[in-house]
Amino acid sequence: MPHTTGINKLDSDLGVPSLREHWKHGRVRLPGAPEVYKDVMQLVNEACRYNLRGKQVGTDDCVMAEWFFEVKLPQIAKVEDDMDVEAVPSWLPALSLY
Repeated sequence: MPHTTGINKLDSDLGVPSLREHWKHGRVRLPGAPEVYKDVMQLVNEACRYNLRGKQVGTDDCVMAEWFFEVKLPQIAKVEDDMDVEAVPSWLPALSLY
């Protein structure tokens, strides 16, 4: 799916800053297998260091890919209103997913 960053990149509701809520509420699920640790940590490091004022701090390729995914997710998969409660991890408090 095509996507352009444009002016939305810094928008608090539509841009990269909107990812903050996904991380804060445990909606970002990352693999824990040893063979992907390096790649997973690249995303974690970028997410923790991303400058919300638009000045790049290191690389941002992984965080941009996550943003593109989150923006397009509603077009990729439909969340059912009557979603099974069991789909939410047991360790995560009951939250509104979207």
